[in-house]
Amino acid sequence: MENHKIEKLIKPMVGKLYEYQKQELMVLSYTIGGNVIKIYCDGPKPHITIMRDDLEGVLQSFIEVSTDRAVTVHQGAVNPYLDQPTEGAPANFMRNTIVGKNAGKLSEIIMASIEKLQNDPSYISQAEAVNAQVKSLIELGKSEIEMFKVAAYMSK
Repeated sequence: MENHKIEKLIKPMVGKLYEYQKQELMVLSYTIGGNVIKIYCDGPKPHITIMRDDLEGVLQSFIEVSTDRAVTVHQGAVNPYLDQPTEGAPANFMRNTIVGKNAGKLSEIIMASIEKLQNDPSYISQAEAVNAQVKSLIELGKSEIEMFKVAAYMSK
């Protein structure tokens, strides 16, 4: 399968929640290599590696999850990631997190840095700085998730 056809299949998946192998995961980005496609996600594995020939079959096993199911918050709970208390409606809390608001932009920056590294080895020092910032954002994202867990627990 040609790269542009692969992109046409995977690009719309970025930023969406899926069930894959009985686990929910958010597709964050992807890379297309020789015979290998990697889909980067927030699931238990940081990425899923798919052989080019197997792509269509594997993608059929990704089941899109409604954002209604993504996270539910108890009625009347005050959630620090929402602008107001919930009223029994499911909440998509990622929209108000630093990482959630900037996921697409962050993915583009990371992919651009990888491309620059492939084309210009002198970019390594700048890439190391980008890497350090990305690691900081990952830690921030982990903190946001923990805060949400605490808020959800406290609302019970």
